[in-house]
Amino acid sequence: MEVRLPLNKKLRALTATQALLEAKTVTTTTLDKTLGSLSHCSQVVPPGRLFLRNLFSLLRRTDNVARIHTPKAVKQDFRWWTIFLPSWPAIPMIQCSRANYDLAMDASGLRGIGGIFKEQIFSQRVATRHGTKHINFKDMFTILYTFLL
Repeated sequence: MEVRLPLNKKLRALTATQALLEAKTVTTTTLDKTLGSLSHCSQVVPPGRLFLRNLFSLLRRTDNVARIHTPKAVKQDFRWWTIFLPSWPAIPMIQCSRANYDLAMDASGLRGIGGIFKEQIFSQRVATRHGTKHINFKDMFTILYTFLL
């Protein structure tokens, strides 16, 4: 089984993302259409779901506003899409059987990371150089740390 992202939809999403990345302001309609297109793409590019949160938040806050300023966080998410969407394969395979891992983990904005995997409990301070980084980075760092265990 496989999931496909047609080339025309991939190009349309990439074109819209690049245009929004360059624009200082954007209409809510354009933002909504781009969000729909990227949501569709995230079915094939699963890591892309992480880079839609700021866009959902922005649209939720902008009721009845014709044009809005594009915040830095949203532009960073658009930048991610412009880098990874062209290089991501358009036809990933759906694996019918995969190994399942039950784990729980969390990252703190200031303190560190922690979690439980099988019967191992762990916690670790995050280096101070990562203290000001986005929570998404800290969450991904927690996942990496868990797999290294």
